[in-house]
Amino acid sequence: MEGLFITQMLKEMRKSTEQISPEGSIFKDKIGTDMLDLADTMVADSMASQRAFGIADMVVRQLTLPASVSANPAMPFPLNPRERS
Repeated sequence: MEGLFITQMLKEMRKSTEQISPEGSIFKDKIGTDMLDLADTMVADSMASQRAFGIADMVVRQLTLPASVSANPAMPFPLNPRERS
């Protein structure tokens, strides 16, 4: 899931760069787009395997909330799951 999120983020960043680039810019050139997409996917997979963004950890923490925390949403949520008691 984290890899998909990072891949989509990189694609949107590339699309934004293309849209704001002036005419004749190398960023508007469609040659190599497929290879850049492949590179984005490989970078995203590498970052996801290192848990660079922490999305997977956050999802797991939210799915494993103790009943006391889920009943009181104003209660601060510890960043480290081992801090819960």
